[in-house]
Amino acid sequence: MDNSMSYSTRKKCGGFTLVELLVALSISGFILAAVATLAFAMGSAYDSSDDTMAKQARVRTTKTVLRDLLCDAKMVFMESDGDLAVWKSGDGDNRIEIEELVYIEKGMSRDYLYLVSYKNTSGLSTSFSITNIEDKTAKNFMDSKCTRQTVKFLDGDCRNVWFRFDQSPPSARLVSMTFELLENGQWKQYHMSCYLLGWAGNLLDSSGNSLTSDDD
Repeated sequence: MDNSMSYSTRKKCGGFTLVELLVALSISGFILAAVATLAFAMGSAYDSSDDTMAKQARVRTTKTVLRDLLCDAKMVFMESDGDLAVWKSGDGDNRIEIEELVYIEKGMSRDYLYLVSYKNTSGLSTSFSITNIEDKTAKNFMDSKCTRQTVKFLDGDCRNVWFRFDQSPPSARLVSMTFELLENGQWKQYHMSCYLLGWAGNLLDSSGNSLTSDDD
């Protein structure tokens, strides 16, 4: 009689053959690999979704603040370096004063978007002409005499910021802005337009380049 145990006898003993163990390990490996791949894909999708949501929130905030600013603005001016100066509503004396100027900066490389204002901490009674603003005399003065306040809307992942107008500032009443934002490794373009509902064109002289002494 054969002393070796038959396959059926081994099965009754509850054991596994080496082949069965190898097959089981292989199947387990495939399952674990599939689970790991799925987990990685879900994690990547979550990260992408999270990045998109964060960027969309920044864009909404940027558009809301800039639209509110421009809608109430009296005029806009272009600085010599291409940044936009906004004359917002002030005390009604028709003079462009320190705390009535807000700048939308994009930089020479057009790769960021900042909102800059100045706090007149010294109590200066200074006003500026359109020429002072366009040649940056006004900003240079405020940088040296006032407290600069900067809100960084887009920085580091922004490019191709452009301002466009229906007419050359300060006669412009429609301001458009475009920029590209990096989202999930790809550049996406955004656009916004706004009318200056509070435009004070009646304060421009006949040349359209200076302010009149009154609004008659």
